[in-house]
Amino acid sequence: MITNRENSVDLVLTSESVVVQFTDDFLDELEKEIEHENSDPDESHLADIIRSAVSSGVRTMLSKAISVPYSEIESIHYEYGRIILMDKNGEELFTNLEVSDTDIMEDFKRRDAKRFVSKAERKLF
Repeated sequence: MITNRENSVDLVLTSESVVVQFTDDFLDELEKEIEHENSDPDESHLADIIRSAVSSGVRTMLSKAISVPYSEIESIHYEYGRIILMDKNGEELFTNLEVSDTDIMEDFKRRDAKRFVSKAERKLF
């Protein structure tokens, strides 16, 4: 597993797939932002309950990971500062996946990214 510089996304190798998921720290911070943005001392108890439900619903939705089985991946490599995963149809996976205007596949430390790619290549072949 590697975590991006922003500490918002983990890239994980499982026994069967490559997984992209938000970190707990990112989800905690997002939940705090939602609660803070919507807090108003004049709101009713019902509004607090609704805000809490929305906050936990967002966390549940975002805590789901994106998983791509190795059988669907043609290649993985590190090039020009980014991890590039290509599917069997020649399409790049996780392209334009951004958090806070940062392309997550470009947001990993070079050493971590190269180590991840090396381990992933062994799983692909």
